Amino acid sequence: MNRGAYAAVHRLSRLPAFLTRTEPSYPPDERLAGREARVLAEIYLNEHGGVDEISIKRSQGALFDNAVTAAIRSSRFQPGYQGDKPVPTVIQIPYVFKMR
Repeated sequence: MNRGAYAAVHRLSRLPAFLTRTEPSYPPDERLAGREARVLAEIYLNEHGGVDEISIKRSQGALFDNAVTAAIRSSRFQPGYQGDKPVPTVIQIPYVFKMR
C-alpha cells in the first residue's frame, strides 16, 4: 500500500464521515479487571469509503486494540473529498473505554 496516495484531512474540502458507526465492545477481561483505555486508530479509507488498512497509533493492549479494529471493520464510511471528487484519505479516530 502506498500511504503517500492518501490525502490528509487538512487537504480535504469535505471530511470523511461515518455512515454507520459500530462502537467497540469492552473486552470482558479488561472490564473485570477494572481497566480503562484510550486507543488511537489511524484509518486508511479508499475513495469509496472502504477501509484499506488500520494502524493502532496509541495502544493500551491487544484486547482493546482488537476491539477497536473489529468495530472499525464493521463500520461504514463516506469518503473524504477534494473539491467534488472522492479521494483516498487517512484519518485518526480516538476510542475511549471507560468504566461506568
